[in-house]
Amino acid sequence: MNVITVDWERGAAGPSYSQAVANTELVGRQTGLLLGDMMALGVRPSDIHMVGFSLGAHVAACAAHILFNRFRVKVGRITGNFRA
Repeated sequence: MNVITVDWERGAAGPSYSQAVANTELVGRQTGLLLGDMMALGVRPSDIHMVGFSLGAHVAACAAHILFNRFRVKVGRITGNFRA
């Protein structure tokens, strides 16, 4: 199992909530492109499970959107508002 964490603390901090929301698209796009590169190396989309809490769930959705639009694949699972 591989686990990738995305630390976007600076982007999530703002300076305002609306800026943090806008940053979800950028972080999601970059995450989606990373996952696309991983798929090119053999990772199966059905094995990808993204977890996000609050705006992190939006990041996961943006990443999945990039994967679908660019590579025409759907990830295995997205879990939003996960609490450990």
